[in-house]
Amino acid sequence: IYTYFEGDSTYNAASMYTSSVTLSRRNSAISVAAPANTIINSSFTASAAMFDSVHSSTVPAKYLTVLFQASSFTALTDSYGIAKATYTASLTSGTYQIQASFPGDASYNPSVATTTIVLLRYPTLLAAPTITVIINEVLTSTATLYDYKGSTVPSKPLLFTFQSAPFTSYTNAFGVAYSTYMASVSSGNYSLPVTFAGDALYESTNTAIPVLVNRRGSTIAPLAVTAPAFDVFTATATLADIMVPATKLSGQSVLFE
Repeated sequence: IYTYFEGDSTYNAASMYTSSVTLSRRNSAISVAAPANTIINSSFTASAAMFDSVHSSTVPAKYLTVLFQASSFTALTDSYGIAKATYTASLTSGTYQIQASFPGDASYNPSVATTTIVLLRYPTLLAAPTITVIINEVLTSTATLYDYKGSTVPSKPLLFTFQSAPFTSYTNAFGVAYSTYMASVSSGNYSLPVTFAGDALYESTNTAIPVLVNRRGSTIAPLAVTAPAFDVFTATATLADIMVPATKLSGQSVLFE
């Protein structure tokens, strides 16, 4: 740098050279953003912004590298100082780090920032129809396991429980599992819980199937009687189960009129 004084009426002119001036690079800062969570095997976008740490203004046209699960992607910051990278999450759930870095250049020092993202297992849903059954008849329950896209999920164990009796059944190719029980209970409303415990890929879920148990039907068959007028006669009737006529019902009160 050259400095010069041209002099005046009192002082002669003067000049001086300095040997050198060192210009330091400016400091940079990075912020990185991503969804708080996403589902395994789905795509998401992470963004990184570069700032001039002196003026807090964004810096365009700089290459930033984004790193996620050992996969790196380098992108140029746009006019807003933002670079973006799109990834597909792995099939392993958990919390993972996303890193964005700037290696530095002639104008700016390097910088780095991190954030985390949680990879969630596939959400699931159980759907099951209401059951209506008659006392002492076979109760058949069905439940269908769906993923978050509405596709059925085969080969998964579902736990059915009725009156404290557990039964495990695997979903078939259509995502449907079955269980059977004998409705050996009094008439009324009951609940049949169904549970999927989840696994490495799928979240757990559960539902409760409403069960309506109705009383059994009966049939009464009076026996025809022929008797003279004013004579005493005996009326007879047979009470039976309407679904199983061979089953006669004893100990019941029958009204004759």
